[in-house]
Amino acid sequence: VEIARRFIEWSKNRADGGGLLLPAQLNTEYYFVGDLHAQFDSLTGIICQAVAESALHGRHPHLILLGDCIDRGEDDFATVALIQDAIMGGLHRYFTVSYICGNHDFAIDVMPHGFFYSAVSPADTTNHLNALSKQGRGADALILGKSIIELARTAPYMGELVWGTAPQQSFIFAHACTPHTDMQQELQQWYAGCNINMPYTELPEHLLYPCRDDFMRG
Repeated sequence: VEIARRFIEWSKNRADGGGLLLPAQLNTEYYFVGDLHAQFDSLTGIICQAVAESALHGRHPHLILLGDCIDRGEDDFATVALIQDAIMGGLHRYFTVSYICGNHDFAIDVMPHGFFYSAVSPADTTNHLNALSKQGRGADALILGKSIIELARTAPYMGELVWGTAPQQSFIFAHACTPHTDMQQELQQWYAGCNINMPYTELPEHLLYPCRDDFMRG
């Protein structure tokens, strides 16, 4: 809660909302990390691996998180707190974090009476926030929820890692393009129904093209 409170104050003066431009540093190794979805153990494992690997090369690790840090897991608040602390520079001695916004992140909002809702499913994080409120911890829930909203509001929606002056030496990254298809969920449902293991290229047409589109653009 204390990290969330500090992040809300810090985000008021954040300057990189709307775009993230990173001139590549020769002494830095960059790691692109996809949807964490409240998997705190996965995040800490990735950080430990990145720190150890970069140290072998005498470089500083820079993790670029590609959105959707919440939902589908039980560790929403720990995951968000670690990301917020790192973004604010509290862990820069060990590693650097940049974050772009995902659809699960910006879907959360707070209702007038202090409860939260989300426009995407699953909405585990809002359920956890509302459970805190029902347990009499409404003030904590409000701070935690608003800090997640601030993370989404102030995070850029895309970024660019620039390796040189020529366009082909730049790398543009984003969470996904609209419409964002939740292929993980769709494929799990389809495989469960068919009870087979089929290669991606042999998927039925109604899944193949959204899947290919998401892989190429996400």
